Amino acid sequence: MKTTLYWFSGTGNTLKAALLLAERLGDCELKPIMGELAGERIELTGDRVGICFPLYFLSFPKPVMDFLARMENPSAIPLFAVVTRGFTPMGGVLWPFKKACRLKRTDLTGLFYLDMPNNDITLFDLESEAIVATKMGKLPAEIERVSASIASGRKKYDFEPLGWVRPFRHKPAYLNHLKEFGKKFTVGDSCVGCGICSKVCPVGNIQIEGGKPVWGARCVLCEACLNWCPERAVQFAEATGHKGRYTCAGISSQDISLQKGL
Repeated sequence: MKTTLYWFSGTGNTLKAALLLAERLGDCELKPIMGELAGERIELTGDRVGICFPLYFLSFPKPVMDFLARMENPSAIPLFAVVTRGFTPMGGVLWPFKKACRLKRTDLTGLFYLDMPNNDITLFDLESEAIVATKMGKLPAEIERVSASIASGRKKYDFEPLGWVRPFRHKPAYLNHLKEFGKKFTVGDSCVGCGICSKVCPVGNIQIEGGKPVWGARCVLCEACLNWCPERAVQFAEATGHKGRYTCAGISSQDISLQKGL
């Protein structure tokens, strides 16, 4: 059975998970969501389709919402979701994802959460190296769990103990502020004008002007610019100056930049 995995990733966690899942499932093609959004049509391919993305404010990143709204011909293709998250109790994807599927006259056959190192430094600091190592050490077994469930063809939805909180977080704290996030980014004197922040920005929201990055009004708060900056020069308001940076081992900034399909 041919599987297509559509993915969106900022610091590489979701891309890493998608690569491992593709290897385990076999006969699997990876397609970046941002590359699909750049085209005129989003026509799903494969015998089954997985949509892989990180958890944002207990729900979807904005590009994933756009992908779900624009996808075509899903009715005959089983859909499942793989969601990476930094903290185990978090998650509220199931209900809105099922609603999006109903609008396309299809069904969500599976929803799986994968616990990976926290990368949201606008709200939290980094986890210790020991915690990161523990999470990444458990990932292969979790990939095996997810792939076995997908291969079985049976419906399976991971438990969402805090799913009820999503309505109080996703729209009020995220969707309602999308045009404002870019205004909160600044760059310090350590910036060398390498342009990596602009390259990894999945929505093309960062332009280099006079050797320095300038953020527009299309930020989706993926935090790629924050975490991939080699000089740690990029900051978000007053929240990140004293914090470390995280990128997923085995994933490069070029891997992230290529998801735009340019």
